[in-house]
Amino acid sequence: MAKLINNSGDFERLFKDYYTPMCNFINQYVKNWEDSEEIIQSTFLNIWKGRDRIDVKGGAKSYLFQAAKNNMIDYLRKRKSTHEIDEGLIESVESLDSSSLDPLVIKEVILKIASGLKEKNREIFILNKLEGLTYEEIANHLNISKRSVEDNISRAMKHMKQEIEHYKYLLK
Repeated sequence: MAKLINNSGDFERLFKDYYTPMCNFINQYVKNWEDSEEIIQSTFLNIWKGRDRIDVKGGAKSYLFQAAKNNMIDYLRKRKSTHEIDEGLIESVESLDSSSLDPLVIKEVILKIASGLKEKNREIFILNKLEGLTYEEIANHLNISKRSVEDNISRAMKHMKQEIEHYKYLLK
């Protein structure tokens, strides 16, 4: 077994040689160039952080592409669970008698539930769900990664789904 990275020069060489081909490989599955780049950047960051522990049996190329593939699988699982959380919240709200729902009451309840979130998490949730900004717009506005926005929305939606049960009486 050999070390994948012995110094920063090795890392730079691997990054320059494999970044674009790895992004192309991942993009075949996720069909979004920005997400593909984020997955590969995360992969390289993990490799850099674990450089002292990584020993490679085969070639560097196989190791890098396998690491990228594993990172992509984690990413897709997260996306799937975020989507399922959104659907779960939608189902909870749809189960209410919508004929008598006042939009202002709904907004009040949403803001009340959101008040239980951490400040940054609440801000991202409100920008997305109440002001209609996309993940990318929020990321640019707050100078954070799109992935960070996705993670925050996922946490907020999980919280909303759990808490909405306590407020159903207000919405009837």
